[in-house]
Amino acid sequence: MSRLDFSPVDPASSDRIMLRMNRCPNCHKVTVYTLGLGDQYRDVKTNIYPNSEAKQIPEYVPEAVRNDYSEAYAILHLSPKASATLARRALQGMIRDYFGVNENTLYDEINDIQDQVTPSVWNTINAVRRIGNIGAHMEKDINLIVDISDNESEKLLKLIEYLVKSWYIQRHDAEQLMQDIQGIDDDKQSQRHKD
Repeated sequence: MSRLDFSPVDPASSDRIMLRMNRCPNCHKVTVYTLGLGDQYRDVKTNIYPNSEAKQIPEYVPEAVRNDYSEAYAILHLSPKASATLARRALQGMIRDYFGVNENTLYDEINDIQDQVTPSVWNTINAVRRIGNIGAHMEKDINLIVDISDNESEKLLKLIEYLVKSWYIQRHDAEQLMQDIQGIDDDKQSQRHKD
């Protein structure tokens, strides 16, 4: 890891921005980001390369879901509320695609799948809907501001990753395994019945 610190004019100040570079031990690519320290820059993190911490999602997941997820990660530190709203949108796309529901509201769609997911997953995706609503809808009292932190919004994105794995990747891997075994069987049966 390489590190470069930028400090303010006042050397006594604890405020600084660090430029960090990390090389992946597996792929050997370098990630570059800034990290703020001190009172003025506390919790300020900006990804430079790659510009997002999003994981690669397989092509068999709908493009709209992949795009919303990637965009949500790209703006995570700039606008956690907007990131949470995009996570909510990605979730809605996944529910519509995976479960084949299409109601007027995400609330109704989540209720439609209640008996198809565990109570824990159902409560959690309903929580994502409510948290995403904070960014999507103004409060009745326009002076009331409910903030969402980077860390809170990132947890919503981690849930999207979990659901992609649970719903899409596991189904894809299971279907591939079934096809492989059926192919093995076809091959073995043809070997047994050669004339």
